[in-house]
Amino acid sequence: MHPPTFTPMAEPLDAEHWLRVLEQKFLLLTVTEEQRVRFGVQQLLGSASAWWDTFNAMQLADHRVTWQEFTAAFREYYIPAGVLNRKLTEFLDLRQGSMSVMDYVDKFNHLSQYARTHVDIDEKKRDRFYRGLSCSLQKELYTRNY
Repeated sequence: MHPPTFTPMAEPLDAEHWLRVLEQKFLLLTVTEEQRVRFGVQQLLGSASAWWDTFNAMQLADHRVTWQEFTAAFREYYIPAGVLNRKLTEFLDLRQGSMSVMDYVDKFNHLSQYARTHVDIDEKKRDRFYRGLSCSLQKELYTRNY
């Protein structure tokens, strides 16, 4: 399945992308919760592997780190909160403007991964999507009840 490896890069969002790709592979292969951490840490290279060794050594002797704990600690270490906040703001401020509808859809879908609580149900996602469309498209969609 060619699982991706992770080596810290200059671009912090590469870390987020790495986690997303791993989670897609886990779903495809039906990897158990316990296996996820073991699998993920095998894909860490260089200083990322050293980060894991240090993080794991700080755990209680009988504690097994869960995938949720791993991803939270990994994000905290490799993805500055300011970067995620900037992407959230970019999503909330997204407007179609001069973009084609398909370009807007692509950008909306890409940025929505940083705004999960704003798109966690269809109604919220649809409302946020409509708000960013051009005024003429909004009018058409609202008056025709699409």
